[in-house]
Amino acid sequence: AQGTEKSQSTSRGNWLYVGGSGLGNYTRIQDAINNSYNGDTIYVYNESSPYYEHLQIQKSITLIGEEKNSTIIDGNGIDHVLSLDANETHIKNLTIRNGRDGIYFLHTMYYNCSIVNTIITQCSYSGISTRSTFNTVISKNIITNTMYYGIYLTQCSNDIVSENRIENNSYDGIRCWSCSSVLLQRNIIGKNNGSGIFLDEST
Repeated sequence: AQGTEKSQSTSRGNWLYVGGSGLGNYTRIQDAINNSYNGDTIYVYNESSPYYEHLQIQKSITLIGEEKNSTIIDGNGIDHVLSLDANETHIKNLTIRNGRDGIYFLHTMYYNCSIVNTIITQCSYSGISTRSTFNTVISKNIITNTMYYGIYLTQCSNDIVSENRIENNSYDGIRCWSCSSVLLQRNIIGKNNGSGIFLDEST
């Protein structure tokens, strides 16, 4: 993969590479995002980690880190580290740390997104904050040391939140506000100062 030149094609399914030594690799993740198209995959190498960036994703792409413990995106203590504003966006194998929210859905009505096998830590509000998502999967993540919530779901439906480990957060591990048919299963809720799972006007 390191020797593969990035493609400039507009067809679906191209791979773009960040931080490696291969021909055409990007230095910044956001630059790769800006040059991607719907259906593309961005692969981030850990050899240039940590990446001090605030990412905005407004396309249906997949963002994958080489290894979740060592491929780090650091928000440098301000703003959302990763802001999502598209359907069918997928995040996997990263550490996201040191921002207001780790992953934040900017607006409403997103569907078929996923956040999988990712570490989110040291955020001043929440690890993951979603609004009006549908058929979104949040699974096998580790979320620790946020000032408020591990996962905050607002007006979501038919989402799956499973097999996450959530601990050492100042308020609730998982908070659902006005959600319906959200499946919460096999999550490990460690010590949090609020509730493990708090359902507020949710069914």
